[in-house]
Amino acid sequence: MKSNTLEKKKKKKVQGLSEAPKGAETESKENEIRKTSIQNNVCAHILCNKNETFTRFLFPKNPRAFNNLIEFSFSNEQFVPVDHIDHTVFHLDLKSCLIRKDSDEGKKQIDIIKKKIEKANHFTVLNGNGYRYAYCIYHKSKNCFDYVDRYTQTVPKLFKYAAVCSSCINCTPFHISVCQSIIYDAYLLEFQKMSKEDDKAENYDNYSCYNGTNNGVVKIKKRKKKKKTSISGKHELYFINYKDLKEQKHEELKFIYHDNKVKKNDTKIIQKKRFLKTLKLMDRIYNKNNEEDIYLCYKNKNNKNILTKLWVFSLNSYHLVVTDIKFHPFYEDLFAISFKNNDLKMNMGILCCFTFKNTKSPEHFLKTNFHIHSIEWSSVNYSIIIIGLSNGNICIYDLKKKKKDRLIFESNFRQIYNRDIISQILFHQKSKIFYSVSYDGCVFSWKYNNKFTVGEKLLTLEKDITDFSDSLNIIHTQSITCIDFNPFKTNLFLIGTNKGKIYLYSSTYSDNYLNFYNEHTMSINSISYNKFKKDIFISSSYDWTIRIWDQKRKNSLLIFDIKEVPPENALTVAQASRYGCSPVMRCVYDVSWSPFLSTCFFVISANAHGNIHIYDLSIDINKAIISEAITKKKKLRKLCVNKFKEVILIGEENGNIYSYKISYTFNQMYMDYLKGKISKSFQIQIMNSFLSKVQ
Repeated sequence: MKSNTLEKKKKKKVQGLSEAPKGAETESKENEIRKTSIQNNVCAHILCNKNETFTRFLFPKNPRAFNNLIEFSFSNEQFVPVDHIDHTVFHLDLKSCLIRKDSDEGKKQIDIIKKKIEKANHFTVLNGNGYRYAYCIYHKSKNCFDYVDRYTQTVPKLFKYAAVCSSCINCTPFHISVCQSIIYDAYLLEFQKMSKEDDKAENYDNYSCYNGTNNGVVKIKKRKKKKKTSISGKHELYFINYKDLKEQKHEELKFIYHDNKVKKNDTKIIQKKRFLKTLKLMDRIYNKNNEEDIYLCYKNKNNKNILTKLWVFSLNSYHLVVTDIKFHPFYEDLFAISFKNNDLKMNMGILCCFTFKNTKSPEHFLKTNFHIHSIEWSSVNYSIIIIGLSNGNICIYDLKKKKKDRLIFESNFRQIYNRDIISQILFHQKSKIFYSVSYDGCVFSWKYNNKFTVGEKLLTLEKDITDFSDSLNIIHTQSITCIDFNPFKTNLFLIGTNKGKIYLYSSTYSDNYLNFYNEHTMSINSISYNKFKKDIFISSSYDWTIRIWDQKRKNSLLIFDIKEVPPENALTVAQASRYGCSPVMRCVYDVSWSPFLSTCFFVISANAHGNIHIYDLSIDINKAIISEAITKKKKLRKLCVNKFKEVILIGEENGNIYSYKISYTFNQMYMDYLKGKISKSFQIQIMNSFLSKVQ
């Protein structure tokens, strides 16, 4: 039974397979009929439309061009869409060096080449025995393979006679001449020759033989008729006190003349330049030996104390007030100090230049007819100093010249230039321009040159609408007290006023201010930009506050209120007005960033004592690291920081200037940087960490 069922199933499968190809054959035949009908229709359509032309349109559109482009229109003061957009695209642009022969340039070039060939191949005609023979001489052009120049040939050695030959030079080994005794003897011989020549030139004009005697001819020496010249101003840069020798007493030269008697020949020695140089050196060496411990503290970087007192500079003969202190931009040990007299009736100002090499006497000494309020060194010519006076004049002095010729320029025209006290002068480091600000509200830019000096008014700071509330206000300008330029953007600068306002201006567009900061309540003393972090600056005011600002924000980032405990006997303002006495004034006089640490700054303040405060924002925001009293019952006026070494100068109202050495041992990261463990980028990192806490 099973076998029958299997056979039936096999028969059914065979029948299904035989039926399948029959259906496939019918479908293939139908497809072939359709294809032939379509081909016939296409051929008929082509034959009918054989003469028709098909047009193609090419659109010059750049797929990368802007679809909706907008530009700002200054005339309409709004953004305007741009209709016409250029779609041209240059894929390749090459300048060809080929010229067509048919063109004019090609014909000229062919003529030039022909002339060169004619010059290279020319004929020379020779005459001989009545007949003319023409010889064609071909001059071959020079090239680097066949042509040999005479400069490339070897020089032949010419033999000369013994009578003509010069004697050979005696050559000695190098080690024989390099000996201390030989060098010393050679210098002595040169010094003796030079001294003899100087004596001959000064004392004698010529020799003549006039009187004849039995013994022979006697030589009579004719002396020159010397002109009486004043010694003052000749060698002032080399003498100790830079005074006239006529005014100088012999008691000052006791270490030279023990018997207090000056011989006639000694006056000639004193006038010599070399003597004055050696005298200057002796004075420096004498002072250095006496103050050796202070010099060691000055050179040492790792002092135990944060503040170490070094020297005190003063002018004992005058009772003056320090108005400004400036370090030299090139010489690290030279600095200038300006003074004014306490008595307002006496219009006298003094400028002194001291060095750490000679702390007892000034290197330069200048007097003016008016009080000096501001000074600035030139960063172009290192011997030039600029002075701002109380009458609004600006004077430029060259300290290399004689005393009479030192004044190079003075702005006497009050109708054009400043009319009030010059509060600050600032020399731009990247250009030969310096700026002056005054209490009359004007900022001038001065173009300094060796031949001329020209001043141009940059801006005039007018009062705000709120300042015109009083009916007695006649002056329409604000008095400017300080100025500072942005070290990262050289065209931006800040100015502070006596009303406690700070304005941000640009030197290129100075018609309107860019930003305005108004948080101080009293006059601003100083403004200082941070040299490490962009757009960060600090300001101090008489309102007893110090504020740290960001240039882009109108509100201050941090406020420091320096509260000092007044003395027991100090009077308040109410008590002083009752008894007719002067009260104890509490104010901050000056502030400055440290040039070595980005988060450190120095402050000087005074109530009855003069104090200095050192802050480090990376360690403590609320308190100072150290506060030390410098003077008692005297006020501090000015602060100056040296950018080469860790030294600061502080000037007081009595005319004394105190110098201090600062040790940055309180900041461990800075000490690691000095040892080479950390890179310089840590300055920005610690400043950013402080700003992240404040902002």
